[in-house]
Amino acid sequence: MLVASRGSHLDYSFWKDEIVSAAAIKADWLSLYRDWIIPDTAPPLYATLLKAWAGAWGNNEKPYEL
Repeated sequence: MLVASRGSHLDYSFWKDEIVSAAAIKADWLSLYRDWIIPDTAPPLYATLLKAWAGAWGNNEKPYEL
């Protein structure tokens, strides 16, 4: 783990993860797969679940009220 993580702390930002997630949520389903998932090498499960979750519950931090 130490060898694999060598240098990873130098150019990593949690804000970049948040920006990518927010942009993926705002994209329509076709753009999500065409622009975000297919060019990426990660499996599409996270982005698909993220988009579905935001579609069902919204993309705000405010708690859902019944």
